Amino acid sequence: MNTARSEIRPGNLPPCPVLEEMYRTGRVRLPDGSTRPASSGISARHAAALYRMVLCEKPELVIETGMGQGFSTLAILCALAQTGGRLISIDPYEGWESGMQAALFAVRRAGYAEYHRFIRRRSSEALPFLVAEGTRIQMAYVDGSHRFEDVFIDFYYLDRMLVPGGVIGFNNCGWTDVYRVIRFVQKRRRYRELDAGLAPDYSARNAFLSLLRRIMRRPRKDRYFRKPFPETDRAG
Repeated sequence: MNTARSEIRPGNLPPCPVLEEMYRTGRVRLPDGSTRPASSGISARHAAALYRMVLCEKPELVIETGMGQGFSTLAILCALAQTGGRLISIDPYEGWESGMQAALFAVRRAGYAEYHRFIRRRSSEALPFLVAEGTRIQMAYVDGSHRFEDVFIDFYYLDRMLVPGGVIGFNNCGWTDVYRVIRFVQKRRRYRELDAGLAPDYSARNAFLSLLRRIMRRPRKDRYFRKPFPETDRAG
């Protein structure tokens, strides 16, 4: 997890002491009292944007694919604890017990367990069951596998559950496979991009790739989109 120190001023984070501690120390706690390096989580600025978006939208139910060590989870739950909504987190944690323990322990430490449901399965397995149950959501956040087929499957099922006017967010949007799904979301499904208050980030491992990102208008920032209502969904 790469978090610039300038990002973690208290005013830039959701008002969640546990989340603030995780960003400040760069470590996560396990139930036995030990700690591990924070290696899987969204950046502080993305957590702040996610928190603001949930707080603004006031969704009754949110689904996130990919829970990692609980950074995005706490950002969402911090807002839902104020608005009264609930969150379903989906992550298989294949071969990564400590990641699951850290995330769930963080949720309990923060006092958010009553707003949270965790499903330990691959999203490609869990989401169809939620669709079959008739689940309806007002918001989703996609941060699981970043392979094209996995991101596309996540979107396909989340789109079926997302109510018209609902919002979906994507992490790591500069990744080629995620970007390809976003282009489909915009062109074929007519989702409208929202302003999440995030400045474009075209940084890359060298100047050429950074320039290429800028030319292609492919920033690394999280991006959020609103689902159209039926009368405007001409491509549906």
